Amino acid sequence: MSVLIPSLDRNFPSTGLTLPQMKNYFTMLGLETEFIDLALESQKLKKYCTENDDIISDVVKAYNRVGLPIIAALLIYEIPYQKNPPLHAVVISGFRHKNCDVKELYIHDDQIGPYHHVKPINNKFSQWDNDWITKKKAVSVVPYKLLIPIYPKMRLNFLKIYIAYLKIKREAEKSIKDENLLGDMHVELFLTRINDYKEFLWGKTFDDKPKILSKPFPRFVWIIRTYYEGKPEKDYIYDGTCVYAQKLFQINFK
Repeated sequence: MSVLIPSLDRNFPSTGLTLPQMKNYFTMLGLETEFIDLALESQKLKKYCTENDDIISDVVKAYNRVGLPIIAALLIYEIPYQKNPPLHAVVISGFRHKNCDVKELYIHDDQIGPYHHVKPINNKFSQWDNDWITKKKAVSVVPYKLLIPIYPKMRLNFLKIYIAYLKIKREAEKSIKDENLLGDMHVELFLTRINDYKEFLWGKTFDDKPKILSKPFPRFVWIIRTYYEGKPEKDYIYDGTCVYAQKLFQINFK
């Protein structure tokens, strides 16, 4: 890492890796990287999002489901409105949720420890409540970029599938409102291996089941799933190896 993208600092003791050095390391391992600039993506997504959307929790649910870790680059503010706050990076390795609503993240932080829990501030993970604030006396912890190492054939950019997810989510919310339905509805987005997905489908009831289960599929698929009263209602299946959000088909569960 330090040979191909050298730092002006000493190798030991190290001041840490830059994001390009992290990307270079994953490239050396034969992996691709998905970079998500949270401030930039938030601007692009304004017309699709509501105040209830949280891109960070959606990214975590989407990639952790298939077992991929997420590196979060953080700004650690030691005083309010600090111009150049210290930078830090942690690995998001899991989460706890209730009805797809993420309540806590679980991270590995080399300055705190493994399996450290993080809570949102005002129900959003755009700011973190954890030991950096309660024990290390930081005033604010703000994630500003996410980096996900991925298999090179996972070609579909997260922003493209996320926009498709937000559109379906808005349509589902409108449907619930227009039809005056009282039940709980939610929508989730996740990446999965096709073998795992077919195993899930095996135990479900839907039209053309034998035909769908015997269809050829790409190795990885993105699923946008709507739930009503805690039960899967519809699955929208997208090709995870395509460069644009190509919907393969839709499943309506019975």
